[in-house]
Amino acid sequence: MKLRRPPPLAAICLAVFGLLDAGLLSAIVKSSFQPTETSEMTTSALGGAGEKKVPEVPGKQIAALGRTLATPAFFKSRSPYVPPAPAAVSVVAVAPVAPPPAVTVAGIVMDKRIKKALVLSPADNNGTWLSEGDQVMGWKVEAITAAGVTLRQNSSKMDVRMYPSP
Repeated sequence: MKLRRPPPLAAICLAVFGLLDAGLLSAIVKSSFQPTETSEMTTSALGGAGEKKVPEVPGKQIAALGRTLATPAFFKSRSPYVPPAPAAVSVVAVAPVAPPPAVTVAGIVMDKRIKKALVLSPADNNGTWLSEGDQVMGWKVEAITAAGVTLRQNSSKMDVRMYPSP
């Protein structure tokens, strides 16, 4: 198998990158062998000779920095956290709900085509035959089943059974 010679442009790029890598490597090696300053050396390495002394700050000066200490130092705003004001709750007037009607179901007629319920109310002792969708004392007949009638007004719902539950 015959080896092919790389194109001249690739060889030039490879040589340039090699020189850059060598330069960076020499800079890293040179900086890692530089001696550290005496202020950065530990006290144990110097035997206490290069120990840095920090002056004590009086308590009054620290108290004067209260605002600085209370705010986050590295945020752009540098202002203390203020919780957001609670959202104003709007009171929505709810339409008054009529009290549940004092009605009773006296009878139910159901066929494939019709569903009717005989509903007795205090105003009408003889009763009224109602179908689904009819109104009785402000309540709408929502459903008629073999067990009874379901009445609805706004979000209120009431089941009126023909016979009490066992």
